[in-house]
Amino acid sequence: MPGPYAGLNGKLGSLKHLPPTLSVIYYPLDKTSAFQPYVGAGINYTWFFDTELSSSAEDKGFSGLDMKDSWGLAAQVGMDYMLTDNIMLNAQLRYIDIDTTGTTYLAGDKVKVDVDVDPFVYMVGLGYKF
Repeated sequence: MPGPYAGLNGKLGSLKHLPPTLSVIYYPLDKTSAFQPYVGAGINYTWFFDTELSSSAEDKGFSGLDMKDSWGLAAQVGMDYMLTDNIMLNAQLRYIDIDTTGTTYLAGDKVKVDVDVDPFVYMVGLGYKF
């Protein structure tokens, strides 16, 4: 006989999150080099908001969804390339460790769920150096 989790397909609900991250960055080359690779490490605090149960979870009897804000580590690699004296091209890859606990209810019983978001963030940008 299928349990209450059957048919959820791994999706209990949806959420939005904001993970501001503070990093220390190391540039190994001389600052006069047009090409500047870098590595960085830091910490983030993630706020979760707009949490919603999926309709399939509600159909199975789940109610409410709350996510606990989290602290985690972050790492990045990237590069800056000066196209002119003032205009630079930037590219980076960042990993952010976002692990949290979600809380929901099933038949009046509190259910805790471990949630790992752990995104890889890719960025390409154009910058102006003053």
